[in-house]
Amino acid sequence: MNAREATESRFLDTLRRSQLLADEEIDPFVERRGLSDAEDSAIAREFLNAQLLTPFQAKYLMHGRWRGLVIGKYRIFEPVSAGGMGEIYLARQSESDTPVAIKILRSELRESVRMIERFRLEAFAVMTLKHPNLMRGIEYDAIESMRRETHYLVTEFVPGPNLYELTVIRRQLPWQQACDIVQQAALGLHYAHEHGFVHRDVKPGNLIVSSSGIVKVVDFGLAQYKGEDESFGFSLRKRRGTERFAAPEQSVTDYPIDPRTDVYSLGCTLFFALCGRPPSDDSPDLYPSSKTGISRLLAHRDDLPDNLLPIIKRMLRRKPEQRFATAAEVAAELAPFSKRLSVDINYPALLRAREKSRRSGASWNTEAKVAATTEETELPHTLESHRAAVLNAFAADHDLPAELRQADQAPDQGIDRFAEIYRRHRQQVDRLSERIEALEQSLRESRATASELRTQLGAKEIEKQQVIAENREIVELMRHEAIAVNNAEHDQETAQQRQQIERLEQSLQTTSQQLDDLQTRFNQEIAQRDRTHARAIDDLGQQLAATREMFQRERAKRQRTAHHIRQLRAQTHRINEQLHDAKQQQSQSAAAAETEHQARKRAETLLSHCTDRLNEVVRRANALSTQVTAMFSQLSSHQAEENFFESYEKACESDDDSPHRTHQMLDEFLEDSSPLDSLPNHYSDDE
Repeated sequence: MNAREATESRFLDTLRRSQLLADEEIDPFVERRGLSDAEDSAIAREFLNAQLLTPFQAKYLMHGRWRGLVIGKYRIFEPVSAGGMGEIYLARQSESDTPVAIKILRSELRESVRMIERFRLEAFAVMTLKHPNLMRGIEYDAIESMRRETHYLVTEFVPGPNLYELTVIRRQLPWQQACDIVQQAALGLHYAHEHGFVHRDVKPGNLIVSSSGIVKVVDFGLAQYKGEDESFGFSLRKRRGTERFAAPEQSVTDYPIDPRTDVYSLGCTLFFALCGRPPSDDSPDLYPSSKTGISRLLAHRDDLPDNLLPIIKRMLRRKPEQRFATAAEVAAELAPFSKRLSVDINYPALLRAREKSRRSGASWNTEAKVAATTEETELPHTLESHRAAVLNAFAADHDLPAELRQADQAPDQGIDRFAEIYRRHRQQVDRLSERIEALEQSLRESRATASELRTQLGAKEIEKQQVIAENREIVELMRHEAIAVNNAEHDQETAQQRQQIERLEQSLQTTSQQLDDLQTRFNQEIAQRDRTHARAIDDLGQQLAATREMFQRERAKRQRTAHHIRQLRAQTHRINEQLHDAKQQQSQSAAAAETEHQARKRAETLLSHCTDRLNEVVRRANALSTQVTAMFSQLSSHQAEENFFESYEKACESDDDSPHRTHQMLDEFLEDSSPLDSLPNHYSDDE
């Protein structure tokens, strides 16, 4: 041990051993601030004020602890959260100073092969799965610490609350934001399902929401892996997730686990985000029917869209085959209802609240207690109630399998089925009872250890009170010194303020004189402006009178014009009526002309017909005349001839006798006479 280590305070020695800061950083700072002979509390306060240490690091070092503040190449800054398997801290890389989240397996679980397997499975999942809605893994390793391996997992750091904390703070989330958060989680889970992972512990506490509204699904410690790697088989024996968020089939040993299990948990998570409580709502029935869940949801929210309720109802179906087959279907159904909203949360205050609740023994994230991470440590009555809930969920009349719905026809088969289920659960209870006895023995030993720890805690408390008393004395001295310095500064400031007041009073007098001058000029300008306005008002009055007179003349002229317009409209109406009558007469004349034209055409047709008949008569008359001439030449008596022609002429001239009668007379005459072939023709055609 050199001279510096012999005289150095315990705090500085612990700080050097922690390797949080290099000696090249510590020594100049100590010399510059004169902390070589200072107390540990004063040194810690100076490092805090200079932001070289965080409050968590300073408290950790003040207790004389230094191991664990540097893990590999990462420096631990402050705790972020704690779960069933490990504790998560904010850390930074030594080279790049990039903020990361480092999850360290709890010290009491470092010898449990089961817990190490689960932790390794979680590391394998986050290092393998690369999706915007899944936490990205950076490094997984184990280091030797006090002859034991310390397993740690490094992931990206997302400064934001989980969905449980966000819902507790906001009481209820807008349904658009709740749908968006679950929709993003469904996309990330679907990617994990495609790569052989089933999360099995989807809940509000495992969905981290960033300030921009991006969701990250975390904690694959209970995941089931069905990929090519067979080295995680031992970690898959546990099937249960978080009570009131796990699917019913996770509590039945021989029931298959698939992506629909995560769909049910997503439905419970969406239910919680909408009303601040799970579907079971503190009821003994851990797996209520989807209809009951929707009724409880509507009792707390009356602003949900009607189309959203069937989606939630289908996600909460107790039978897997009645749910959505994949998480991608859930994301597609929720997409129309989703809206990305930013999250404005004071993250440092949230970290302080987590730390305060952890120190007080309460759980800030009360629903984050995972049954599977505590082995089989539940009480018998809890197992009985849980078993009853499972049996009620799988044996209800409306949820029975096909062979059990026929229980009325085959009662023995239903009884055998329930007996088999009860026998298997009884065996599980027996095994759990044996484990409980072993754990009770371990609990008694832990209580003895706790008594020793209480004694040590009392000693630490005494040291704490001494440190507090010393800090109070230092604070009192510093306060007196600060008061003396403040008094001297106050006197100096008072003299300066008096001088300033005198200068201000002089400036005020000058300003007052200037204001008086300005007021005088303002009054003069106001008077001049009033006179100008009065003259302008008189001119406007005269113009208004002239305008009023002109308006009256224009109104009289407009009235006369309106009267003339009415007369013109009456004349126009009469002219229109006359025009209408003329049009009617014109149409009647046109009709009469058309009738006359048709009559003329009929007369012309009749005249043409008569002309044709007359021509026919003339032709026959000519023929008859020729025959008559020949006949008369044969008559012996000229008197008979004259008598015949006289009779014929009379017949032709008579209006009463028709041409047919004349023809008949000629025909009779020709029949009685001799043949005319030999008669000479005494008449020419002209005659």
